[in-house]
Amino acid sequence: MKEKRIEIRLSETEFEELKNKAKVTGVTASEIIRQGIKRVRTWTLADRKTEREKISQIARIGNNLNQIARWCNQNKSTADVIEVTTHLIAIERSLREL
Repeated sequence: MKEKRIEIRLSETEFEELKNKAKVTGVTASEIIRQGIKRVRTWTLADRKTEREKISQIARIGNNLNQIARWCNQNKSTADVIEVTTHLIAIERSLREL
């Protein structure tokens, strides 16, 4: 594989940080930059839509938990343990699907 070369501009502070990280870790500055590129995730439109849906689902689960907690607090003496447990199990299953 033929290697390609790119140039980047860094501020003096960024350059010193890069040099220090390279020195401390015992790798080259180029290797630190390569590792950084591998860690950065780019987002496609589909990725964003999926993440929004996950956040929405988690919010719904949170709302369900709040409703269950409110119901338990209002019905402390008559709380049906089986009903509450059934709801909590359903929430746990929903979380595992995510």
